[in-house]
Formats: sequence, structure tokens, C-alpha cells
Amino acid sequence: MDTTGVPTVVNNALHSLAFRVHLATLAVSGKPTDINMTDELVTPSISISGVIENDAIPQGFIPMLVGFYRKGLFPIDKLTKFYDLDQIDQAFQDSTDGKMGISFSTRATRRASSQQAAT
Repeated sequence: MDTTGVPTVVNNALHSLAFRVHLATLAVSGKPTDINMTDELVTPSISISGVIENDAIPQGFIPMLVGFYRKGLFPIDKLTKFYDLDQIDQAFQDSTDGKMGISFSTRATRRASSQQAAT
């Protein structure tokens, strides 16, 4: 499983896999990754797939996450932070440093989101 999306890491993961296994990638970097289909996938019988949001069905997954949040089992409010547009540089720096996810909003939206989360 690759969680970085960094091309070098993806290639290293492919080269370290055994025969007939599966590599799941959970992130993308926006940079191209060169893969030799014959040598790296077909001959060793390796499969690779991209996975987003755990391939979940939103109609069931989102209500489940809301339920976890209400029970105190999913602290999304501690994992994300809202930034106003004038704080964009700080937001990207925090994301790069792994401090938290990024959400941009207007003040009105932020207030509405906070009120909804509290109920």
C-alpha cells in the first residue's frame, strides 16, 4: 500500500513486491509515474489500483462517520482546520507539515458548519 503518491516511492514499492500480489495507491502527487507494464506488472503478475475514500459508497459511509463523530469516535474537528482565503500560505504550510487537512470557507459557512457539527 502506498500512501504518498510520490513516483519514486510507488516504483520502489513495485520493485519490492513478491509474485502475484496487489499494490493499492491511496494518494497522487500530480507527477507522472513510469511503469514498465511487462517487467513490473505482467510478468510478476502484479496488479495495481487506485483507491479513493476507501472505495466507500457515500450514502452509507458518511452517515456512519457522522455516527462515529457523535459518539466521540471520529474527532474530525481535531483533524481539520478552516482557513480564510487570506491564510492560504499558512494552510498549505500546515498541510505540507502534516499538521492537518485543509478546508477553505467563508466565515458564514464556517459558522454554519460549526453549528451543524455541534448538533
